[in-house]
Parts: sequence; C-alpha cells; structure tokens
Amino acid sequence: MRMLFRAVPWVVVAMGTTSAEAQVRKEADFRWYIGPQIGVMSFVTPAQTRATVASAGGNILIVAKRTGLLLQVDQSFGGTQLSRYTDSLAAPPDGRVNVSFSSVRRYEGVLLGFLGRGYVEPYIGVGFGIAQAVSPRIAATQAPPITSPGALAIAEQNMSELGGFGYGTLLLGVQLRVGGVTAFGQGQITTSPSTKSGISPATFGRLLQDNMYNFNAGVRVTLGSARERVGAGGY
Repeated sequence: MRMLFRAVPWVVVAMGTTSAEAQVRKEADFRWYIGPQIGVMSFVTPAQTRATVASAGGNILIVAKRTGLLLQVDQSFGGTQLSRYTDSLAAPPDGRVNVSFSSVRRYEGVLLGFLGRGYVEPYIGVGFGIAQAVSPRIAATQAPPITSPGALAIAEQNMSELGGFGYGTLLLGVQLRVGGVTAFGQGQITTSPSTKSGISPATFGRLLQDNMYNFNAGVRVTLGSARERVGAGGY
C-alpha cells in the first residue's frame, strides 16, 4: 500500500505531461507557419570541385495532423563560381565555353511526414525543386574570347538553357516547438541532373552537376489556422 501511495505523484506527473503534449499537438494542427532560414549549400560544377557556401532564404509550412506541405526558397552566397559547357561551333578547337555565375537559387515544394508530435518533432519529406545558376556570363578566362554580337547572343541563350534543372529531393529534420514559435534544423539531398543539349546540336552540358546537399536552420512563427472557417457567413 505504501508503494502505491508513492507511485501516485509520478502517475499524476505523467498524466500532466501527456495532457500537455496532447494540447501542443492540438494547437499545432491545421496551421500556417512562416520564417527565415540560414545554412550551407553544397554543389558541383564542371569547372570546379564541390563548393560549400553559405545560404539564406525563407519558408512557409502548412501543417495538417501528421503531414505538412513545406514551400521554401534559398540562395547561396560566397562569391563568383566557375562552370563551363561545350559548344564546338562557338569555341573551337576544344569547344569549351567558360562561364561564371554569382550564386545558386532554389525553389522547392516538399511533402512532410511528422514521426512524432509534441514539443520535439522529427520529420521526413520528399518533394521536387528547381535550381538555377544566377547571372551566368562568359568568364574572363574564356580563350579564345567570344566577341561577335551574334555569338554572344547565342551564348546567353545557352547559359540560360543549361543553367537550371529540376530535381527530386529527400529531407530529414527536427523541430522544437515553444508556444507559437518553432525552431528547426534540417538536411537534404537532391537528385543529379542529366546532360542537356543547348539551342543547337553542337551545344551540351550543365552549369550545375551532381547531387546538391543543403543544411538549414531557422525559426517559424504561426500565422493562425489553416482551416477554412465553416458557418462564418449568414447565408
């Protein structure tokens, strides 16, 4: 009997904790969240080894019960990056066209599944995205130089065509919920692009190649309920 009375306080604490976590789950369901994120982005180009640079962006998360839709955009920062593609007509004899660009920008939509609900919530996601080399231009190292207006116009079209690609992505993360604010950290990997032709048969390549890796951390604040209010009108 004495052991029973000693166990009562622990049972009460456990019930209180369970009730609090249930309340957290209820308050987190069917809500919009928005916030900034910072991290690192890792990518490869044909002209350089893997670059790992700082990145920053923002995200919107729409949460149901155990699932969510994450929309995010981020951009790398870290100075000029080098790449190249092949155009045997514009750059004889080896056909290499050297390119420089300022950063990489990504747009993504990811479907999330929450592996646990409470104060600490791990999650996994799969989705799709678009990556784009920002402000590509003929590099100063190009030899022989491309100088004719017609060739430069074609090069600009090729850089635009070869500078972006669509990909699939796998994401793993965890978030910590405190009131209406959520802190999170996540990492992801993308699929690699295939070789693409430019605007002519003599042009091919990609300004970005291989898998991309991203690690981000940030905060989200709630914007309120994502459920449509039923019966709010008078008709």
